Amino acid sequence: MNQPKKKSFDIKQLLVSVLLLLIVSTLVFLGILGMRKSKISAVNSAINEGRKAFLEANYRDAVIQFVRATDSLKYESEATELNTAHAMFLLSGSGTAKETKSVQEVIQNKKDSAQQSNGRSDMEAYTTLSATAADELIASIAYNQVGIVNYRSSKEQVNDTIVQNSMDYFKAALIADPKNETARYNYEILKKKSEYPDLVMKKVRALVKENRYNEAHQVMETAIKNDPRIEQRNQGFLKRLKDIIKIDGQ
Repeated sequence: MNQPKKKSFDIKQLLVSVLLLLIVSTLVFLGILGMRKSKISAVNSAINEGRKAFLEANYRDAVIQFVRATDSLKYESEATELNTAHAMFLLSGSGTAKETKSVQEVIQNKKDSAQQSNGRSDMEAYTTLSATAADELIASIAYNQVGIVNYRSSKEQVNDTIVQNSMDYFKAALIADPKNETARYNYEILKKKSEYPDLVMKKVRALVKENRYNEAHQVMETAIKNDPRIEQRNQGFLKRLKDIIKIDGQ
């Protein structure tokens, strides 16, 4: 009975197999490495293009490039998210309707779109960063911007609630980063504004006490033009002054 021949150990064949395996493994590794390098290159390109557009005041393209880095390329960066929010903020005051639509088409599935119809997408972006940013400096800047957007978006109908809310945001910015001098300045400005109606009425009442009704009326009327909260807090006071002036004959 013929015995089956044993296969001889072929060192050359083994070496070729190992070599082929190494080549395949290397190609796979290089492919992965190549994709990573390609992604890094794409991210850097998007960020650099966004930065260039931002510095040229082309906020529409800046938003598109920054969002491309964070959304399309999945680059996680609080700094880039902050830059996106800044570009949204500036675009909301300078972008045309056509530019806004173009940005929305590019990032239509992104919650923080470049400028939604209500014009508050920058607020959403800043609010998210202020609450989630691990970097205290970025959180502080975001809180400060929330305060600015909150006040700016309502400046046509400023009331005590809006002023106080903005002050709270500036205060939160200072808690996150006590060295944020911009937030400190903004807080002090609004603090003075919050006290302005009381200071005006203190002066008006002092003039009334001295029977200087006409001067009191002029002071209050001028102040109301600068800050409607004075009239809101003292409804009917200006009218009563007018009536007194008529009666008194001043």
